[in-house]
Amino acid sequence: MGEFDLLAIGAAVVIGATSGLRVTLPLLIVSLAANGILPLGVAPESLPDGMAWMGTSYGAWALGGAYALERAIYFVPILDNVTDWIGIPLAPVAGTGVAVAMLGSLSSDAAPMASVGSGLASSGTDTVPWVVIALVAGIPALVLQVGTTALRLVASVFSFGCFNSVVSILEDVAALVLIALAVFFAVLAIALLIVIVALIVSLAFKLNARRRARSRAQSGSA
Repeated sequence: MGEFDLLAIGAAVVIGATSGLRVTLPLLIVSLAANGILPLGVAPESLPDGMAWMGTSYGAWALGGAYALERAIYFVPILDNVTDWIGIPLAPVAGTGVAVAMLGSLSSDAAPMASVGSGLASSGTDTVPWVVIALVAGIPALVLQVGTTALRLVASVFSFGCFNSVVSILEDVAALVLIALAVFFAVLAIALLIVIVALIVSLAFKLNARRRARSRAQSGSA
């Protein structure tokens, strides 16, 4: 497996992982690319059978509408928190699907992804278990979704929902930045994703440790 293969895999995982920030956005990006609207080198004929609809104009319009709806919901306090919890099981599924589509569709002559996708499409499952690797995208997508769910919940408690829209906008900006970096600066995107996921996991362990310590202290004083 060459350097370009590894970068292409990493870029696909990063794009898939952004489903944890906004579930429908990376799906829309892939659909627009498959329809030739975005130059990401996603070939519609190479999409998996279950995702072939994304390569049609109807699929692009449907995902565009889904993204607009999701975007609007996140401006409504309480409803946005409910949507976050619904997104926890959906984000890793969407992230896996996006990564599968990217890994199965990148071609050596695609632009601008050619610089990171050379040889990936031709390698297939003989040298790159891309379906297995794509599943890895579901893990950071889940971590990001859980992290943003917790962040929005904290914002809801301390600002009575006033800052929720700010958090929502930041999620979109972060997703778009990660996607752009994955396309043009894959190494930086991969490193940034690793740092973000590591910070969220580390914070979760620290909070859990504090909760356990507090629980033990309360039990000892009882």
